Amino acid sequence: MRMIWRRGRHWGIDRAAGALLWMLAGCSSTAPSSGTDAAADATTDQRCNAIELTGSAITPTCVTGSLPVGSGGTIVDGTYDVTAQTYYNLDTGCPDFQVRETWVLSGNSLEAASLNPLPITRSGTFAVAGDTFKVTTTCIHLDQEGQTLTTVASNGTTYSATPTSITLFTDDSGDAGANLGVAKTLTRR
Repeated sequence: MRMIWRRGRHWGIDRAAGALLWMLAGCSSTAPSSGTDAAADATTDQRCNAIELTGSAITPTCVTGSLPVGSGGTIVDGTYDVTAQTYYNLDTGCPDFQVRETWVLSGNSLEAASLNPLPITRSGTFAVAGDTFKVTTTCIHLDQEGQTLTTVASNGTTYSATPTSITLFTDDSGDAGANLGVAKTLTRR
């Protein structure tokens, strides 16, 4: 799941990595934007996990051209920090805010915290099949009064994994066919 904000205006959230977002980026996921889990988070102001941001902030980049497709691989358990985020073919301008994300992966469990630019925590599970990466979100919490989360359809997420990194490639083209997407790289500590 990925959130895009600019100068306080919401541009959109897509299922990602969110998924591993995820925002918590760039993945195909199911995230509660309403219902009991989201309502409980909103009314109790509780984080989904105790993950703390550990990596350095990065500034996203924007390019034109075709979004790469992942090649799959073995995802190694550990703590990962976002080290690169590249948007493909944005027509609304490149985001100028900094992004920080930390993910903790163990088995098929995923917990994440992000600041892009609002603080978000999430928890869930992930599954891989071939080069496809899918997140199922069980909790998502946006720590900002008056803000809501909205999901935008994603055509899916592929990934490439090495022993020290994961790169997620999320196709956000929808029916527009504009080859919109995002590539997010997380590096294991």
